[in-house]
Amino acid sequence: MCANMSVEKAMRVLKSNAGRIGLGLMCKPPQAGTSKTRLAAYVGADRAAVLAAAFLADAVATIEAAARDSDVSLFAFFKPPGAEDLLRQFVPATIPLVLQDGPDLGAAMFGALWHMLGTCPDGAILIGSDLPTLPAAHVIKAARRLRMMQDGAVFGPASDGGYYLVGIKSARQAPLFQNMTWSTATVMNETRRRAAEHGIAVEDVPEWYDVDDGPSLARLEDDLRSGVGGLGPAAATRRLLGS
Repeated sequence: MCANMSVEKAMRVLKSNAGRIGLGLMCKPPQAGTSKTRLAAYVGADRAAVLAAAFLADAVATIEAAARDSDVSLFAFFKPPGAEDLLRQFVPATIPLVLQDGPDLGAAMFGALWHMLGTCPDGAILIGSDLPTLPAAHVIKAARRLRMMQDGAVFGPASDGGYYLVGIKSARQAPLFQNMTWSTATVMNETRRRAAEHGIAVEDVPEWYDVDDGPSLARLEDDLRSGVGGLGPAAATRRLLGS
């Protein structure tokens, strides 16, 4: 009886999520010494942690804005174990916290996407938490494109040669994440090569940039100072840098 009830509950969840896309945020608690270590080389560990906190708050606001204008279900995938209480200062209780799992970044990303596909079979999208000015419109566009695809992947290329957003339709996209050399300027090109090799259809949304080192922080400050158009609200980051 219990097993039957579990199946029935799972079927109800799947039915309620029909047509919805899973939207996940990769995150960890902002703490000096472990947050934004590349950025810390420029601004110091304490300042890097404060910036990470602002970036995380803005990333949560971005996915919440996307959820208001698109049929998505929100998730937050975190590390390390035991960080739930710290993260709940930034991630509301309405967003499930799920522990990241996997020996490397690729496995953790695919694991998060696969987790979301379990309840949102029409597709799953993942973004990072170091995108304070990312417009929610880019995420919404990715969800719409993924929903219309029969199979394949959607990417948001990053200006450093990687990608800030990835969405997949099924486990058939797993080769895009396996044995990849991450954090290099060739990640996006290598991903496209693999997609072509495995016959995986790929669509893009507009390029954006994450903030993880001195030059990208300087770009962020210039963008906010100049009032360049097309930025997301970045309310927490604006308050911090404005002060």
